[in-house]
Amino acid sequence: MGCWLGCGNHGKNRNCFDINKIWSRELIQYQSGQFSMASIQSNAVMEEHCQVEVGTDKALFVGIYDGHGGRDDVSKHLAHNFFRKLWRYMKVKDQEMSLVNILKQVADDMERDIKRCARENTELDKIGSSCLVALIWGERLYILNIGDSRLLLGSELGNTEIIKAKQLSTDHNCKNELIRIKVQKQHPDSKILNKDSCKVLLRVIGDAHLKRECNSSAEPEIISRDIEKCDRCIIIASHGFWKLMSNEQTALIVERNRQQGIAKKLLREALKEAAKRKEIDYEQLMKKAEGPEGKHIYHEDITVIVVFLNKKNWWRKDIQNMSYRGFRNTTVKSVFAYDY
Repeated sequence: MGCWLGCGNHGKNRNCFDINKIWSRELIQYQSGQFSMASIQSNAVMEEHCQVEVGTDKALFVGIYDGHGGRDDVSKHLAHNFFRKLWRYMKVKDQEMSLVNILKQVADDMERDIKRCARENTELDKIGSSCLVALIWGERLYILNIGDSRLLLGSELGNTEIIKAKQLSTDHNCKNELIRIKVQKQHPDSKILNKDSCKVLLRVIGDAHLKRECNSSAEPEIISRDIEKCDRCIIIASHGFWKLMSNEQTALIVERNRQQGIAKKLLREALKEAAKRKEIDYEQLMKKAEGPEGKHIYHEDITVIVVFLNKKNWWRKDIQNMSYRGFRNTTVKSVFAYDY
């Protein structure tokens, strides 16, 4: 079978935008809580994809795929295939492999797919994507991260209703000065590192040119932990959001606002910060068109997903297996419903 990558989104999505071109799902129920989603496009092509898969069998899957390089080929491939392959492996290899090893296997498979396609289509050599997924399975949380999207876990301090956020993922980029200096010393002749080292991803799916010049890899960071009674929410967002908002700011907004539409609220606050930094009004920013001469000057594509955890209501029985995708107003049956 030939490689289908290279047929990505080269147009504009307009399925679920509000008047300010923000796409959102305000609040949706799953078995142990609710989740909220929001995205906005800044590039000529929306390079990010995201998904939430709701399962009836003590399961929730969240994925944000932050593509780059002017196209969405890699991020789209991840959105179409990562969860599907994960679920297939979980069904057929459950007795042979741990879930941590299955997650790693899926990430390896995704990187292998992209490498094969890049060999067939050299235009994909400089196309890549971060990959951040969170899986709630039973009462345990699994996180896989490649790139610089970020996941926070919000936990309540005692019975105070104060949310303290802990970053569970690592930003795999050269923004940290010590890491940047170390990588530059290892690759002194790299034109990419010398030009704009802060943007270089040390871990990424795709981006074959980075792997040649900077020794970047697709090695996933995988974390697993039990969900505790004090855990209240998971906040997952693409790099464009964290360029504008701190962990502390984000946690405070979630703590002080209602759950309904919280992802959209966070996104708006990030956009207000983007406008402030460029010394324009929020309303002016919202009137800008997508592309290099418009919104992209002020902010990147941004995706935010907030998942609320409610152990008092742990595992409702009236929830169906459903799939929710970014920039889509319709829902379909989740792969969780299929028994491979």
